[in-house]
Amino acid sequence: MYTGATIQTERGEFTLYLDNRAARLAEKGLGKPLAELNERSFAELSEVLLACLKRFHPGATIETVDAIIDDVGMLAAAEALMEAVADAPPFREKRKPE
Repeated sequence: MYTGATIQTERGEFTLYLDNRAARLAEKGLGKPLAELNERSFAELSEVLLACLKRFHPGATIETVDAIIDDVGMLAAAEALMEAVADAPPFREKRKPE
């Protein structure tokens, strides 16, 4: 079962969960498909992180994301996001048995 990825910050632990809803929210916020994501853009990374926080942290805002990146840095935030993407339901090639 997919549980997402966690990121530990000075403010606590946050869970990133990339499901279809998060992908849809991210693409809506980005105004383009995730496949066109510029991994070097703070703005784009922030938008995807925000979408991935919403399942377990529905009150998360872009300021929450700013605080996470300020605490751990862009590289660690991007690594946590890639961990969430690695086995995310929308990106699996075939469904794993539960």
